[in-house]
Amino acid sequence: MKMDIGQQIRLLRKNQGLSIQEFAKTMNVSVGYLSNLETGKAETIPLSFLKKLQTDFSFFPAEQNGTLNDPFSLRLQQLNKMLITLQESHPEVADYYMNHLERGIPLFMKRQK
Repeated sequence: MKMDIGQQIRLLRKNQGLSIQEFAKTMNVSVGYLSNLETGKAETIPLSFLKKLQTDFSFFPAEQNGTLNDPFSLRLQQLNKMLITLQESHPEVADYYMNHLERGIPLFMKRQK
């Protein structure tokens, strides 16, 4: 099942460990608007909001068609395929690895500042 953008934003927020209030403040929108967006009730999304999603969270993939050819991108694409396959057969294991990446990388980045 494909998620709409509101569901994807909610998943991003929860994976970042942010409450709706914290994320709304980060994104410079009201809690009400963010709630409406996450539940599919918002009719529009400001361009500034989309830009901030990309700048702060790399929300949109750089290439939809998989044409990036640098070694890191190729490895990342392969890892993506492997995780999708793992999710189909062992969702709890795939979730374990995803949680470690989603939490570990931000922790590492904070320590590097």
